[in-house]
Amino acid sequence: MTGRNDRMFLHETLAHDMADVNELTIAICGCGAIGSNLAVGLARRGIQNFLLIDNDRVESHNISTQAWFERDIGKMKATMLSHLLYSISGAWAVPYEKTIVQRGQLEKLFDDYFVALAVDAFDNRTARELVVGSHASVLHVGLSAEETADVVWDEKYTLPIDVELEDPCAYPLARSLIEVTVGHAASVIVDFLLTGSKRGMYIDNCWVV
Repeated sequence: MTGRNDRMFLHETLAHDMADVNELTIAICGCGAIGSNLAVGLARRGIQNFLLIDNDRVESHNISTQAWFERDIGKMKATMLSHLLYSISGAWAVPYEKTIVQRGQLEKLFDDYFVALAVDAFDNRTARELVVGSHASVLHVGLSAEETADVVWDEKYTLPIDVELEDPCAYPLARSLIEVTVGHAASVIVDFLLTGSKRGMYIDNCWVV
């Protein structure tokens, strides 16, 4: 028969280990469907410090796939996400709402806020290109219009080509793929923070490869 200590061991060990990393700062580059949901997932896993980089405002069509409410429409995404993370767990998140035009801006931000990991969740090639090589540890997380997703570390990342297809993040039924992607990305991030391991994955129509 399984004893109480056996049942509790995994959770107690994880909680102890997370205490060593939950004060590290994670930079979320892009607070859209991937970035906003991923930040929420990380806050619920115990991460307490974030740098949120996004210069967009919440629009009505964002409600179905992103972490917003009707009351947020018209407001800045990074600011609204910082409020949401604080309300979830008391997490401290700094919003950065200026346009990023060169990699040096990101490098300085990451240095100034002692960023331990940068997550590229931007939704276009130009912005993603600026994140490449901007930090020693960069994780790229993104969707394609073909119902696939990537969770890839900088060392193995190939910049995608922008295509003239409907944005998958604007389609309400894409939420299933978004949730699968950010769930696995959060696990990859926590694993990296705890062990230094850099796992990646390719997700095809909600199947993880």
